[in-house]
Amino acid sequence: MDAREFFQLIVEPNYYEFYRAQNSIRLLWNAIVSMNTAPEFLVLDRQKYRLDLLREEIEREAQKIREELGLIELQYCANTFKHVRKIPSGSRQLCEAQQSCPEVEASAVVVRTIAQNASDSEC
Repeated sequence: MDAREFFQLIVEPNYYEFYRAQNSIRLLWNAIVSMNTAPEFLVLDRQKYRLDLLREEIEREAQKIREELGLIELQYCANTFKHVRKIPSGSRQLCEAQQSCPEVEASAVVVRTIAQNASDSEC
C-alpha cells in the first residue's frame, strides 16, 4: 500500500466516518491516529520503500511534513490517544499535574482542517 492508497483507503474513510458521528470516541481515535500516520507513509513512498532507511531518518522527514502541514498538534493528540497519556520525550516520569499534560481536545473543525491539509498534500 503506497501513501496515496493509505490516505484514500484508510485516512479519508476514517475522517468521514467520524465527521458523520462526531460523538464517537472510537471514530475520533481512528481518524486522528490514521491521519498522524500519513506522513510516515509519505516519507516511505518518496524514498521508494528503501529497506536501508533508518527509523530516525523516517521520523525526521515525517516531522518536517507535519511542520509543513501544521500537523504538530495532531501528532500530540495521536500520541496521547495511543499511549493513554503524554510523557515528555526522554523522561521516565509521569506527568504530575494536569497543567503539564493538557487534555486532548478534538473537534470536527480541527479534524476537517487536518483532512483538508492532508488531501492537498502530495498524498
